[in-house]
Amino acid sequence: MAIAEQAEPRLWTHAAYNALPDAAERYEITKGELFLPPAPNVAHQTAVIELSAMLVTYVREHELGLALNAPIDVVLDEENVVQPDVVFVSRERREIVKSARIEGSPDLVVEILSPFSITRDRVRKMRLYARFEVPNYWIFDPENHIAELYRLKERQYALEAAGEEEDVLFPSLFPGLAIPLKKLWGG
Repeated sequence: MAIAEQAEPRLWTHAAYNALPDAAERYEITKGELFLPPAPNVAHQTAVIELSAMLVTYVREHELGLALNAPIDVVLDEENVVQPDVVFVSRERREIVKSARIEGSPDLVVEILSPFSITRDRVRKMRLYARFEVPNYWIFDPENHIAELYRLKERQYALEAAGEEEDVLFPSLFPGLAIPLKKLWGG
């Protein structure tokens, strides 16, 4: 059943989402609204691959848990299913990682901005992740060479670190990890 074939709008749930055709699409549900973003551009994918490689290597070396990149469903509740660009679940919370998805709030979600996703990632998803108490939310903007690392404090995100162009970030979540932003921007 194609989305365009629906006669009337409806509230999307995780069950309805699971009934969608198994395709390479990156559907998400926010407050029951189905969203299908366009394919990411090269700058976006470069940042995802580079950051994923850094995090996966660091997390494995330190046996901290599991770092994954999209597409992977993160089921926050029945009406909110997202696919962050990168996600981390600590070893202590590994029980939320199931064979086909993550059920619950990860320790970290990362969104790499695309021209179409700026408002969605900076406003809607930030509020959603705070509501579901995701402790760390990072935003990387490959078009403008900006990175922002947020930490949840009193159910709102506070900027913990930021950088641009060729800065190097040292996230408190991963002591000893250096993220050279130039590498994320393809440099």
